Amino acid sequence: MGRQFLKFLVLSVILLVRFQGQEGCLEEEKKALLELKAFVKSDGYDADLLLPSWVGDTHSNCCNWDRVTCNSTTGHVIELSLSNTRQIDTDIESMFDYSENEWYFNISLLQPFKELRSLNLSYNKISDWIQNQGVGSLLRLE
Repeated sequence: MGRQFLKFLVLSVILLVRFQGQEGCLEEEKKALLELKAFVKSDGYDADLLLPSWVGDTHSNCCNWDRVTCNSTTGHVIELSLSNTRQIDTDIESMFDYSENEWYFNISLLQPFKELRSLNLSYNKISDWIQNQGVGSLLRLE
């Protein structure tokens, strides 16, 4: 009888952990999001205005940040929308003038997002990539 109770207890704990899900985002991915924000800021854009919820506060849950969607079970970032983070004028003429405001996006900043499924980088005038590392995590994009 004691052995069955122990099995029941262990199974209950496993199920409780499994169904409760991840509380908040993963620390590695939170750090990577803050590095992305710093990268936008380093290019001279007001990242604090564009990404105001992205803060380094220890109590801040990056799954609740604007432009970020996480898997509710694992806590991994699965969707990231960085559309128009550079505040590009969306007027038709300026959209096709690539001589101004070209951006070289550091693709290695996306490496920590192991479960990323959707990435929106539209309206940023990305002209090329800075590739510091492999981009294996991007293979899951749909």
